[in-house]
Amino acid sequence: AIEELESAATQAVKNERNALIKILKPDQLQTFTKLVGELFDTENLKRIYPMAPEFVPVEHWLNSPPLTMQAVRGQVVHFYAFECHNCHANFDVYQRWHKELTDQGVVVIGIQTPETAHERDSEAVKSAAQQRELEFPILIDLESKNWQAYGNTMWPTVYVIDKQGYIRHWWQGELRWKGTDGDKTIEAIVQQLLKEDS
Repeated sequence: AIEELESAATQAVKNERNALIKILKPDQLQTFTKLVGELFDTENLKRIYPMAPEFVPVEHWLNSPPLTMQAVRGQVVHFYAFECHNCHANFDVYQRWHKELTDQGVVVIGIQTPETAHERDSEAVKSAAQQRELEFPILIDLESKNWQAYGNTMWPTVYVIDKQGYIRHWWQGELRWKGTDGDKTIEAIVQQLLKEDS
Protein backbone atom coordinates (compact mmCIF):
# COMPACT_ATOMS: atom_id res chain seq x y z
CA ALA A 1 0.00 0.00 0.00
CA ILE A 2 2.84 2.42 0.83
CA GLU A 3 4.59 1.61 -2.46
CA GLU A 4 1.37 2.36 -4.37
CA LEU A 5 0.99 5.72 -2.61
CA GLU A 6 4.62 6.63 -3.29
CA SER A 7 4.20 5.69 -6.95
CA ALA A 8 0.99 7.75 -7.21
CA ALA A 9 2.68 10.76 -5.59
CA THR A 10 5.66 10.51 -7.96
CA GLN A 11 3.33 10.30 -10.95
CA ALA A 12 1.31 13.30 -9.72
CA VAL A 13 4.49 15.41 -9.53
CA LYS A 14 5.46 14.38 -13.07
CA ASN A 15 1.96 15.10 -14.37
CA GLU A 16 1.98 18.54 -12.76
CA ARG A 17 5.35 19.40 -14.29
CA ASN A 18 4.31 18.11 -17.74
CA ALA A 19 0.99 19.96 -17.59
CA LEU A 20 2.79 23.24 -16.97
CA ILE A 21 5.06 22.68 -19.95
CA LYS A 22 2.07 21.84 -22.16
CA ILE A 23 -0.07 24.87 -21.30
CA LEU A 24 2.62 27.54 -21.51
CA LYS A 25 3.80 28.88 -24.84
CA PRO A 26 7.61 28.85 -25.35
CA ASP A 27 7.99 32.59 -24.57
CA GLN A 28 5.76 32.19 -21.47
CA LEU A 29 7.79 29.21 -20.33
CA GLN A 30 10.98 31.23 -20.76
CA THR A 31 9.56 34.10 -18.68
CA PHE A 32 8.25 31.65 -16.08
CA THR A 33 11.67 29.99 -15.84
CA LYS A 34 13.35 33.37 -15.29
CA LEU A 35 10.93 34.11 -12.46
CA VAL A 36 11.04 30.78 -10.61
CA GLY A 37 14.27 29.18 -11.82
CA GLU A 38 14.94 26.10 -13.87
CA LEU A 39 12.72 23.06 -13.35
CA PHE A 40 14.43 20.33 -11.38
CA ASP A 41 13.57 16.80 -10.35
CA THR A 42 12.20 16.91 -6.80
CA GLU A 43 12.44 13.12 -6.47
CA ASN A 44 16.07 13.46 -5.38
CA LEU A 45 15.30 15.85 -2.53
CA LYS A 46 15.87 14.41 0.93
CA ARG A 47 13.72 14.98 3.96
CA ILE A 48 14.47 18.16 5.89
CA TYR A 49 15.10 17.62 9.60
CA PRO A 50 14.91 20.17 12.42
CA MET A 51 18.17 21.23 14.07
CA ALA A 52 18.41 20.15 17.71
CA PRO A 53 18.52 23.22 19.95
CA GLU A 54 21.68 24.00 21.90
CA PHE A 55 21.39 23.11 25.58
CA VAL A 56 20.22 26.02 27.69
CA PRO A 57 22.92 26.44 30.38
CA VAL A 58 21.97 25.19 33.85
CA GLU A 59 23.66 25.21 37.24
CA HIS A 60 23.83 21.43 37.76
CA TRP A 61 25.00 18.47 35.67
CA LEU A 62 25.45 14.93 36.99
CA ASN A 63 28.06 12.41 35.81
CA SER A 64 29.66 14.98 33.51
CA PRO A 65 30.89 18.54 33.26
CA PRO A 66 28.45 20.78 31.37
CA LEU A 67 28.08 19.62 27.76
CA THR A 68 27.07 21.46 24.62
CA MET A 69 25.07 20.12 21.72
CA GLN A 70 27.85 21.25 19.39
CA ALA A 71 30.37 19.06 21.22
CA VAL A 72 28.29 15.86 21.43
CA ARG A 73 26.41 15.50 18.17
CA GLY A 74 25.51 11.93 17.33
CA GLN A 75 23.61 11.17 20.50
CA VAL A 76 20.41 10.17 22.18
CA VAL A 77 18.78 12.87 24.33
CA HIS A 78 15.87 12.04 26.59
CA PHE A 79 13.64 14.05 28.89
CA TYR A 80 12.60 12.41 32.13
CA ALA A 81 11.32 13.17 35.63
CA PHE A 82 12.61 10.96 38.47
CA GLU A 83 9.20 10.49 40.09
CA CYS A 84 7.56 9.56 36.77
CA HIS A 85 6.66 5.84 36.59
CA ASN A 86 6.81 5.80 32.78
CA CYS A 87 10.32 7.31 32.92
CA HIS A 88 11.45 4.57 35.33
CA ALA A 89 10.37 1.97 32.77
CA ASN A 90 12.97 3.37 30.33
CA PHE A 91 15.91 3.73 32.73
CA ASP A 92 17.37 0.25 32.12
CA VAL A 93 17.29 0.91 28.36
CA TYR A 94 19.13 4.21 28.78
CA GLN A 95 21.73 2.52 30.96
CA ARG A 96 22.19 -0.26 28.37
CA TRP A 97 22.60 2.30 25.58
CA HIS A 98 25.12 4.20 27.69
CA LYS A 99 27.17 1.04 28.27
CA GLU A 100 26.90 -0.43 24.77
CA LEU A 101 26.98 2.63 22.52
CA THR A 102 29.50 4.96 24.17
CA ASP A 103 32.44 3.17 22.51
CA GLN A 104 30.73 3.74 19.14
CA GLY A 105 30.65 7.51 19.70
CA VAL A 106 27.07 7.79 20.93
CA VAL A 107 26.37 9.98 23.95
CA VAL A 108 23.23 9.32 25.99
CA ILE A 109 22.13 12.47 27.82
CA GLY A 110 19.27 12.72 30.28
CA ILE A 111 17.44 15.98 30.86
CA GLN A 112 15.74 15.83 34.26
CA THR A 113 12.79 18.19 33.98
CA PRO A 114 10.58 18.58 37.06
CA GLU A 115 7.01 17.40 37.00
CA THR A 116 6.50 17.72 40.77
CA ALA A 117 7.69 20.20 43.42
CA HIS A 118 10.07 17.58 44.90
CA GLU A 119 11.80 17.30 41.52
CA ARG A 120 12.77 20.98 41.72
CA ASP A 121 15.30 20.10 44.42
CA SER A 122 18.66 19.37 42.75
CA GLU A 123 19.82 17.27 45.72
CA ALA A 124 16.72 15.08 45.42
CA VAL A 125 17.45 14.68 41.69
CA LYS A 126 21.05 13.63 42.47
CA SER A 127 19.91 11.18 45.14
CA ALA A 128 17.34 9.60 42.83
CA ALA A 129 19.92 9.23 40.02
CA GLN A 130 22.34 7.54 42.44
CA GLN A 131 19.64 5.17 43.73
CA ARG A 132 18.79 4.16 40.15
CA GLU A 133 22.52 3.93 39.32
CA LEU A 134 22.15 6.23 36.31
CA GLU A 135 25.66 6.73 34.94
CA PHE A 136 25.04 8.79 31.79
CA PRO A 137 25.34 12.61 31.78
CA ILE A 138 22.27 14.29 33.25
CA LEU A 139 21.36 17.94 32.82
CA ILE A 140 19.20 19.09 35.76
CA ASP A 141 16.77 21.53 34.16
CA LEU A 142 15.00 22.98 37.21
CA GLU A 143 13.42 25.81 35.21
CA SER A 144 12.37 23.63 32.25
CA LYS A 145 14.25 25.85 29.79
CA ASN A 146 15.53 22.93 27.71
CA TRP A 147 12.05 21.38 27.72
CA GLN A 148 10.75 24.65 26.25
CA ALA A 149 13.59 24.87 23.70
CA TYR A 150 12.62 21.44 22.35
CA GLY A 151 8.89 22.18 22.49
CA ASN A 152 8.64 18.98 24.49
CA THR A 153 5.24 17.83 25.73
CA MET A 154 5.66 14.47 27.44
CA TRP A 155 7.70 12.54 30.01
CA PRO A 156 9.55 10.56 28.83
CA THR A 157 10.51 11.59 25.32
CA VAL A 158 13.61 10.29 23.56
CA TYR A 159 15.30 12.18 20.69
CA VAL A 160 17.93 10.80 18.32
CA ILE A 161 20.29 13.47 17.01
CA ASP A 162 22.65 12.83 14.11
CA LYS A 163 26.29 13.85 13.64
CA GLN A 164 25.27 17.14 12.04
CA GLY A 165 22.99 18.02 14.95
CA TYR A 166 19.63 17.27 13.31
CA ILE A 167 16.79 15.51 15.14
CA ARG A 168 16.25 12.37 13.10
CA HIS A 169 13.73 10.55 15.27
CA TRP A 170 11.84 10.85 18.52
CA TRP A 171 9.78 8.54 20.67
CA GLN A 172 7.23 9.65 23.25
CA GLY A 173 6.38 7.44 26.20
CA GLU A 174 7.69 4.09 27.37
CA LEU A 175 9.97 2.38 24.89
CA ARG A 176 8.58 -1.09 25.61
CA TRP A 177 4.96 -0.27 26.48
CA LYS A 178 2.87 -3.45 26.24
CA GLY A 179 5.35 -5.24 24.01
CA THR A 180 6.36 -2.40 21.71
CA ASP A 181 9.99 -2.36 20.64
CA GLY A 182 10.82 1.34 20.69
CA ASP A 183 14.27 0.57 22.05
CA LYS A 184 15.04 -1.69 19.06
CA THR A 185 13.63 0.91 16.67
CA ILE A 186 15.92 3.58 18.08
CA GLU A 187 18.92 1.24 18.14
CA ALA A 188 18.42 0.46 14.44
CA ILE A 189 18.20 4.18 13.61
CA VAL A 190 21.33 4.93 15.66
CA GLN A 191 23.27 2.17 13.87
CA GLN A 192 22.21 3.56 10.49
CA LEU A 193 23.20 7.09 11.50
CA LEU A 194 26.61 5.90 12.71
CA LYS A 195 27.34 4.88 9.10
CA GLU A 196 26.66 8.40 7.80
CA ASP A 197 29.53 10.81 7.23
CA SER A 198 30.04 13.60 9.73
